[in-house]
Amino acid sequence: MALHHKVLPPTVKVERPNPAAAAPDGPFYVNTQARPWVRPAGHPRRAAVSSFGFGGSNFHVTLEEYTPPKPKLDTAARRG
Repeated sequence: MALHHKVLPPTVKVERPNPAAAAPDGPFYVNTQARPWVRPAGHPRRAAVSSFGFGGSNFHVTLEEYTPPKPKLDTAARRG
């Protein structure tokens, strides 16, 4: 749903992140509230999901948003 709505959801059960884990000048951050998922031009949004079940079953999946191909211009029709 985060990919569909283009929103990064807040991290569950985290209201005040540990300052050492989310230093302002560091590469990591913890979402304490939902925010828009901005992506660089030319790169699709990607998300990884892990699920750990009872009895040792683990499932992991990586998802990528669908980006439709750019339409090609038909220059032959314009020459008419």
